[in-house]
Amino acid sequence: YIVQDNVNGLFFDPNEVQSIYEGLKMIIDLPREQLSLWGKESRRIAEELFSQESFVRKYVNLIEEL
Repeated sequence: YIVQDNVNGLFFDPNEVQSIYEGLKMIIDLPREQLSLWGKESRRIAEELFSQESFVRKYVNLIEEL
């Protein structure tokens, strides 16, 4: 739920050498601008998922379910 394929990262089959090769080649060939966009999107997702407000909201929801 943190890494989204072609949004802020890349999925590949870790058990298939060809899939790993193709994934790494794609990343190596990406323009710096695209890598920068992936980084910014990763930060946005992390801030959304792990912000103090999100933590408190999830904690309160957990307590209310008890």
